[in-house]
Amino acid sequence: MVERDRCLRAIRMGCSPRDIALRTPQTILQELWNAEERSAHAYYRSDRVSGVICSYEDLVGAGREPQGCSASSEDILLCAEDARERANCLQAIFAEIEKLPAGQRNIVRGVLVKGASQSDMARELGVSRAAVSKQLSTAVRKIRAAIRDESKETKNTTTSAVCERKEH
Repeated sequence: MVERDRCLRAIRMGCSPRDIALRTPQTILQELWNAEERSAHAYYRSDRVSGVICSYEDLVGAGREPQGCSASSEDILLCAEDARERANCLQAIFAEIEKLPAGQRNIVRGVLVKGASQSDMARELGVSRAAVSKQLSTAVRKIRAAIRDESKETKNTTTSAVCERKEH
């Protein structure tokens, strides 16, 4: 739970999970609780807007449950799966960045992770902006190719596992 929280926060902030401090389970659960409280409060207060036919109290009094207070189970599962996919993708990208040669790795970290301009990186490294641009495009091409190959392997493994199950 702690590591997953760290990965999700890294995705939101657009940086490496190693750059994010771990939080205690209590802190994570408190944040989730507060988010649910805010959601319920916002829903409760939304019946005060003009154009609402009946209030929250009227619905409860009639024995009806207000709709839309929280996400459906399906939405929660889809959101969790999406977050897991993003975390896996981010980890794969950072793993591929680590495999790059030192020069390309520094440029990718500077431009894509830290947000420095190519000109700033060129000044810092003492090379031309064109050289930084070329190194960056080469590195991105390598990362994309590696991720593409990895996703093909995953699809082939998944497909073969499904076919094996059908045969049995």
